[in-house]
Parts: sequence; structure tokens; C-alpha cells
Amino acid sequence: MNVVDNIRLMALEKTVDYLYENSPYYQRIINSRKIKICSLDNLSLFPIITREEVTTNLAELRCKRSFPELVQYTTGTTGQPLPVYRTMNELLTIKEIVESVVPDSKALGLTLRLVGPQHGIQGSAIEGSPTFYVDVSHRNGLEYAKELLTAEHRYEDIVGYIEILIGSLNDIKRLTIHLLSKGVSPENHKVRWLGVSASYLTQYWRHLLTDFWRAKILNTYGVTEITGRAHECFICGRFHFDPYVIPELVNINLEKNQYVENGIGRLLLSSLYPFSADLLLLRYDTGDLFELYPTECSTGIPGFSFLGRAKHCLLLTNNEGCHCILTVAQIREFVDGLPDIALETRGYRVEHLPEQSLGRPCFSLNLEKGKDRVKAVVELGLRYPPYLYPKRIEEITKCMKKHLMEQNATLKEMVMIKECDLEIRFFGSDKVLPGVDL
Repeated sequence: MNVVDNIRLMALEKTVDYLYENSPYYQRIINSRKIKICSLDNLSLFPIITREEVTTNLAELRCKRSFPELVQYTTGTTGQPLPVYRTMNELLTIKEIVESVVPDSKALGLTLRLVGPQHGIQGSAIEGSPTFYVDVSHRNGLEYAKELLTAEHRYEDIVGYIEILIGSLNDIKRLTIHLLSKGVSPENHKVRWLGVSASYLTQYWRHLLTDFWRAKILNTYGVTEITGRAHECFICGRFHFDPYVIPELVNINLEKNQYVENGIGRLLLSSLYPFSADLLLLRYDTGDLFELYPTECSTGIPGFSFLGRAKHCLLLTNNEGCHCILTVAQIREFVDGLPDIALETRGYRVEHLPEQSLGRPCFSLNLEKGKDRVKAVVELGLRYPPYLYPKRIEEITKCMKKHLMEQNATLKEMVMIKECDLEIRFFGSDKVLPGVDL
């Protein structure tokens, strides 16, 4: 057993004991299934819990030990936003981990954290360096962030510019567009680390952010319901999860609860005590698809690649199981930055920013079943009527088919053996397609 798994096993043993004493929901499960933790494999004795089940059983799931100091809300992409409460003990536990890695937090440099009212404001207890907080969901916040980034700060023994910028990808995009519209150049700031989260970072935006900020990107994945994240590795480019969260990959449709040790599966996450103390969830179904690479990284830690929400991906179930034909990530890699694609700007755009500069690309994925084969259909929403530019439509179709066949071996094989057809359809304003986020 490696060091990370050993940490997780010890924390899981404490977590199950804690849940037995404090959570009526898990107490019933532990009693009925006679669960005892001897290895990480014993985690599979617990049932998978979905977002709907959390909402229904929230009162019995929570371990009400002390009044929470912080409340955050999930995005609501899978239903109504769910309140997640954090206690000061949880925040201090995470702070101890940060300080064990960097004892002198001031050595990290000044930090600017972009926050939004929908997720609550992070408590300063968990920051690893002196931090400013700014809400950039409005014009004044964006302008204030610009002033903070371009000014030198002096307070007691802290002297210098902001060197770390942290926020959701959408907030960082919003700030970047604002700074570009104001003529701010890389020479006007000193940011060297860019921490992004909460959405899929395509190569288009990765290059744009790197060119403007000239900073190292720290890309993270996480869900509000679970304490603990995954961080993109600079060596292999995959995500590695924190030691204080347990990731599992199971078969896509969850029916047989089979582990995926190599390949595509559905991600389950388990939170651990004492990093979570109020709402602890074991084997929580994130609803996200990942691809697992067990031995690719030289660190020896399994790597995960994010593919998108299962409900947005194109899945085909047959006698051999459930297969992923197309993923949202593969579509986003192609359409992001393509000027032809319409964007749904609701919830993204600030009034003074350029129209259609930010938003969710409008597209949909559908599977049409015929007599002897299936058809994978990609519908793209355009900013113009497609009949006006037939040569452009032909060019996009050719390039997109080539891109998708290169990115997806399953789709390519099915097309070659004539089990599947791939069709790209285009719509203007005559059909409203949903904006798809990750």
C-alpha cells in the first residue's frame, strides 16, 4: 500500500466510526450491512449515494456537532442549489495541511481570490497566504480587481504586488476580458500563479490565459459537496486527488457497481473526517465521467482526465455494456474559440463587456437508433443562418469530423465497421440550442 492509500485508510476508519456515532443515515447502513473497515476495498460495502438521495435525506445525513461558520452552495446544475455547511474545525484542519507544506505563508506572495455570491465567500482560515477577496460578478468589482492587480501593496512587513490569482474559470475569464478591454498588458501586473477551477479548461482558453497572464496555471477539479480536490499534474497532465478524499471509478450506468481500473467510468467521491465534519458523504455520485490512467505518471499516482457530465455525453448501451461515444470535453475542445458558434451569455456576461465574448457554447448531442446502426448527431448553434455560408459549413463539418474521430477511438472504430454514422447539423436563430457547460 502506498503512502496516499495508507493515509486514506486511516482516515476512512475514523470516518466510519464518526458517522456511526453522529449520522442516523449511515448508522442504519453500518448496522444492517455489518460494515467493518479493514481495507479501502471495504468502502464498496456502502451504497452509492446520489444528489437526489442527499437532498431527500439531508437532515439524517448531517452530523450536527457545532454551529457552522461558513455556508456554500452547489451550482445547481443537477437541480436546486444544495447548502453545504463548513465548521471552523474543518477550516482549521485544512489550514494545518497548507501550513505543513508551506510553513511561512508570506513566502507564497500576495493572493487575489475572485469570489461569487452563489458559492459563498471562502473563510480566510484556509488561505495559504495574505489574501484579498473581490466579487467580480459586476463592473465595480472588476475595476477594483484591476486596481489591486496593478498596484504595489504595503502593510507592515508585507510589501509587493499580487502574485497569485485564484478563482473559478468563468470569473478569471471575465476578469481577463475586462483587463483586455481596458488595455492592461502583462507588463502591468506581477501574477505568476493562476489557480482555476469549477469548469473544464480547453486548450483554446489555456493558451489565451497563458499568453495574457504569463503565469503557471494550477488547474483543479472538485465539487462543493466534498472537501478535497484533484490537481492537474505538471508531469502527466492528468488530475491527482488529494489524500483526504477517496476517488472511485465505476461503470458508467452504475447498474453493476463494477470498478473501472483502466478506461472510462463514472466518478464517485468520499469525504473524510476531520476534513469534513457536518456533511460527510461516502461514495457520492458526482455525475461526471473520467478516464483513468493507472500507471502513466512517474509519480506512481493514478491519473484522471475529465470528460464531462454523464447526462451531456453520448452513451450507447448494448450487450457488451455502456460505451461513451462522444464526450462534452471533445466537443468543447473544437468549438471553444470558434467565432461561428453562438454563446448563451445568461449568468456569464457583465453588461459593459463585449457581446458574445463570454458564455456557454450552444450545442447538443443526440443518438438516433436505426434498424442496423446508430447515428451520433452533433447539433451546433450558429450566430448566423447556416444557408448563408455553405462553404463555411462544409469546412466546419470536415474539420469537426476529423477532430472527433482522432479524439475518440470507440467512435472511429464503430464508424469504420459501419455500426455508427456521424452527422453534424447546424442551426441559426430558428432553433434554440442549450448552452452546455462542464
